Amino acid sequence: MTNPIAQLIKVTKTYYFGDQPFHALQGVSLSIYPNDFLAIIGPSGSGKSTIMHLTGILDVPSQGRILFKGRDVTKLNDSQLAKIRNQQIGFVFQQFFLLSYLNAIDNVALPLVYAGVPLAKRRQLAIKMLEKVGLKDKIYNRPNQLSGGQQQRVAIARALINKPSLVLADEPTGNLDSVSGRQVLKLFADLHKQGHTIVIVTHDPQVAKITRKQVHLKDGKIIKIN
Repeated sequence: MTNPIAQLIKVTKTYYFGDQPFHALQGVSLSIYPNDFLAIIGPSGSGKSTIMHLTGILDVPSQGRILFKGRDVTKLNDSQLAKIRNQQIGFVFQQFFLLSYLNAIDNVALPLVYAGVPLAKRRQLAIKMLEKVGLKDKIYNRPNQLSGGQQQRVAIARALINKPSLVLADEPTGNLDSVSGRQVLKLFADLHKQGHTIVIVTHDPQVAKITRKQVHLKDGKIIKIN
């Protein structure tokens, strides 16, 4: 059987507000396999964004273990974690997080800067990736010259530029109108068909419907997987 890309093993995450604990996750176990296309779905406060941050190694659990390609990442230092995030995980966020002073090419190429890829190669790869997400004619546009849907496609291209093992998308249609939202979801479906492993975090059942598997959360616990 294929080994998981990422595993959460009996993971608990507790935040403290003064002396009051808030249990964002309570003993959650989840495995994500190559070419999975799954949604993590639940209402606000259910723990779904916490799962994304832990799976993406942006945070550490209070208890439990997180494995990435079989490696226990809870034992790694910040530099080692940053290297895994840069080379192995692509992130797509609701707010896009594009740099306003950079054009589409340079926004997409940014992860390659941190990976030490030479300028000419960065630009070549970024243009190719922008063509892949349907923005061949927008490569020199800055974010304020793009629609919300186009900005999100730039963000998706940036997430894919290092050929990550896993793409994590947190409410990727949350700031989009319905037409742009459907276009972005179709893009995710197409990318999955091309072999990408994708996890979408959402509160919207209509968004979750495009995926092959749904993980339902409530009060920090997985209540159903279908």
